Amino acid sequence: MVELTNQTRDKVFRTYKILNDTVLVFPYIQPGIYNIRITQDLNGNGILDTGNLIERRQPEKVRLMTLPTGKSLIELKEGMEIEQSVNLKEIFK
Repeated sequence: MVELTNQTRDKVFRTYKILNDTVLVFPYIQPGIYNIRITQDLNGNGILDTGNLIERRQPEKVRLMTLPTGKSLIELKEGMEIEQSVNLKEIFK
């Protein structure tokens, strides 16, 4: 699951469920500072599941996308486009 969030990660602007290689587009986003949060949605229910001690199940992993510059914050300006490839296997290993 891929989510576009604000700088403090308390508001989600877009959510995409992805199952394989795909191109994501976030249209009509206002200029500002954003994060892209990636959740390893193992059961496909579209929400972040916490772990369960009794069932010995770990919580689903969450990562912030990091740009080649090493920053996870993305500053978008008007009319700006960013293209970034992400290897989910590499992120969640």
